[in-house]
Amino acid sequence: MLEDVVQTIWGKDFLSMATPPLLSGTVTIFDDIFPVYRLAVILVAAGVAVGLTLWLRYSRIGLFVRASSVDAETTAIQGVDTDKMSMIVVAVGTGLAGLSGTVAGPLLALSPAMGSFILIESFIVVVVGGLGSFSGAFLAAIIIGQIHNFAILYLPWAATMIPLILMVGVLIWRPTGVAGSHV
Repeated sequence: MLEDVVQTIWGKDFLSMATPPLLSGTVTIFDDIFPVYRLAVILVAAGVAVGLTLWLRYSRIGLFVRASSVDAETTAIQGVDTDKMSMIVVAVGTGLAGLSGTVAGPLLALSPAMGSFILIESFIVVVVGGLGSFSGAFLAAIIIGQIHNFAILYLPWAATMIPLILMVGVLIWRPTGVAGSHV
């Protein structure tokens, strides 16, 4: 429904977003040229990953979030407001979605329907990494991204199928994912 509202207001055309002037240009590292903006995206992603890991592992709220994700009923019995924890998780997830959309804007063609493509890729990452495993999803995202990029170079006709084939393989040989556990 929101997608239809966006299409009504802004249309169905693909839009592009310019790279911020401060982050445009290139930098040479070990005789290789890299775009500054892509390096900034890597730094933002690493910062978010470290921040989430520290928050989930070392904060009191992170402890409650992890406990609620494993057994919400028992966590609630112990005095934790699991509804509040759910709201916090949704708020953090929404904020991270907004951040990722802002950061990825200059790299992608923007359209009202772009969320469906990102959703499919995210689903593949979560299934391969293992439900409930932040480190597994992180590792799966890096591996799938690298495999997809190599496939674009060497097997362009199959590049979009390879992450799906990898997901099917993981589901066949390890249904809980790379780092998932039986629930």
